[in-house]
Amino acid sequence: MELFKRRYLCFLAFVFLFTSVIAYNVSGLLKVILLTVICLLLLVAIICLCLFHKIRFALVITLLSLFLALIAMCHSLAFITLPVNKAMSLDERFSAQIEIISLEYSNDSSREYNVKLIQAGDEKANLKAYLVCDFAADFEYGDRIIAVVESEAVEMGNNRSIDKDILLILKIDASQPVLYDTPENVNIFSVDWLRSQTRSLRATFCNYIDDLFGENGALVKGMLINEKSDIQSFTKAQFRRAGVSHLLAVSGLHVSLLLGALELLLKRFLVPKKIRIAVAIVGGSALLALTDFSASAVRAVLMLFAIYLNYMLSEESDAPTSLFVAVALIVLISPFSVADIGMWLSFGATLGLVSVYPYLDMRLNKLAKGISRHKRLVRAGIGVLRALLVTLVANMFILPLMWYFFGDFSLVSLPCNLLISPLSALFLPLCVISLLLGKLGIIGTAVIFLTKTLGDLILNTVSIFADLRWATVSLRFPFVSVLVIAFTLAMAVLMVISLKRKLIICLPTVVLVASFSLCLCVFNLCSDTKLQYFGERDDEIIFAERAGKVSLCEMTDASSASYRLIFDNICDYSVEIENYILTSVSGSHPDMLERIYENTVIRNLYIPLDESQDALTYTERLYEISEKYKTRVVFYHSGDEIKLFDDLCLRSFSERRADDEQAVFLSFYNSSRILTYTDASQSKAACAIGSKSPYFLLGSHGKQSERKYVDEYNFFGTDIIASKRDAAVGFEGLKVYTPKSEKGKREFAITVE
Repeated sequence: MELFKRRYLCFLAFVFLFTSVIAYNVSGLLKVILLTVICLLLLVAIICLCLFHKIRFALVITLLSLFLALIAMCHSLAFITLPVNKAMSLDERFSAQIEIISLEYSNDSSREYNVKLIQAGDEKANLKAYLVCDFAADFEYGDRIIAVVESEAVEMGNNRSIDKDILLILKIDASQPVLYDTPENVNIFSVDWLRSQTRSLRATFCNYIDDLFGENGALVKGMLINEKSDIQSFTKAQFRRAGVSHLLAVSGLHVSLLLGALELLLKRFLVPKKIRIAVAIVGGSALLALTDFSASAVRAVLMLFAIYLNYMLSEESDAPTSLFVAVALIVLISPFSVADIGMWLSFGATLGLVSVYPYLDMRLNKLAKGISRHKRLVRAGIGVLRALLVTLVANMFILPLMWYFFGDFSLVSLPCNLLISPLSALFLPLCVISLLLGKLGIIGTAVIFLTKTLGDLILNTVSIFADLRWATVSLRFPFVSVLVIAFTLAMAVLMVISLKRKLIICLPTVVLVASFSLCLCVFNLCSDTKLQYFGERDDEIIFAERAGKVSLCEMTDASSASYRLIFDNICDYSVEIENYILTSVSGSHPDMLERIYENTVIRNLYIPLDESQDALTYTERLYEISEKYKTRVVFYHSGDEIKLFDDLCLRSFSERRADDEQAVFLSFYNSSRILTYTDASQSKAACAIGSKSPYFLLGSHGKQSERKYVDEYNFFGTDIIASKRDAAVGFEGLKVYTPKSEKGKREFAITVE
């Protein structure tokens, strides 16, 4: 193996990437310190180069490495640190000039857009942002608007729900007028401008696919041109649970199949190599336009172009060098791509296929040559083993990345990929043939029928694997970084040593299993049950967590902000929710639950019984959604016991106030009361239970505290925690914790004893 042996360009690209990753994950001050250290080392290397001629080549490589590290550090400082600091410095409310980039989400009552913040007040901004409109806005690409907005800076380390290069979340104040402005100039070198120019072509192509394939067109558009708007969220969730979600994003697999088939066809007609490469480059550029220049497609095409360039410069290709150089170019062009999970997954899988797999394939060929009998049977068996090894190696290299970023692992990924990969390899070329011949009478009809049948077979196969009870397991443990480090070190050893012994190939797997078993045993022995409260504005959630298992109690209005609050914080614990407890039901809950299902698994959903007609309608919709996702649904009455863990239970109480508004309070307990939450509408029952609890949490919903109920009970020995300052009104003279500031997120945690 020895990945970097005599691959000096590959090593230099690795240095650039490694430094870029380090720079992204450290603070601005530490970047400046590292920058100074690199400059000093660079100076030392130059002096050594002048003094020591015998090791000149090694010093030149060292000098180039330090120079690239310097470029990577400056690049991160200029294009990541400075924009982030700019976003963090903006006030919460200001008049903004905004340019619309794309629509990300819409329903009957709201819209969400990717935008560029041109100006904030009187100050130039030029930052990418996420715009939330709590009304049915009809903005289109290129629209430039002026509106009063409320802003929130995105924390790069915690954000998992939107793209990393989005630095602000903006919300338009609907009570203020929205004005349209005329763009001053157009940047023809931006990807957004390119998208606007090819959007009509893409729309025409999508309409043509819908006309040919009907309902089956959603899968064709998803796998062929990365258009996933018509693919149901249920289908997306099934692909993820089955471990084949990469098929729904045009990536290296799709580009290699499509352009590889094109090049093979040209080769059969004896077209010269340089012309074949030129045609493939044109075809790759056209594919990028049809995919709306999606990040995964850009990565794949750039990698392929790097390989073609290597072909043109030399007779033999060096796949590892092409791979590292292509990824380094992507990071150089798009600074925030260093945090793009999809890019690193593609990189990891491809790295395995260009490093470990050739060695295993060589061993298979030797094994096949050593067998003299039943040649056809041996060839068939070797073909199956090759497919198995490709999937196994790719999954082995992306396992730590999947684990670290998503916290889950699909147990059925390997067998599902073995079945789906050959079907996909046949499906994609058939899609292209159907588009070319679809209007040619009987021949076109037959090809389209065959393509539809194959598409249905792919969907049914994915559904079978996704519906298995343990298709996906949650691995979101606090010790995940230990496992990733151990596995990465084992992989690094595998990369730099020569594989003289076959069993060394098992080193990463053995290290991973051993470290996971050890950490899990220690974790289960040492884990305590914890309760953690998160609040933002009027949205509130309480997590109960023990040994990686999570239960969630939700007190929100199910808006887009509610979804972000839940998803941003659930990723800190688990990708599975063992128990999801709704304390009320509104018309927005079905849409929000559907979005949550796209990103996580809910084992048990608890829905409160409400006999009002509207609530029954919403409850029925929630039940239908949960049944579709194989979630166990439990209906409960006010005061029913809900068992969260062996050592923790919950009772959720609901009652009507005098103004007919619903008041909710929760009681967490084991052998004794632990925590009582109330929505700040202090009913007599809530105060009676809260006075017997060590912690009494006053939420932000409902009215302020009412002294008449507080006076009836003795709160001595109870720590009263107010989520907002005005929630503590009526508790004067008692021990009350209030937030220092009303701005930003609110949270606290307790450990259950």
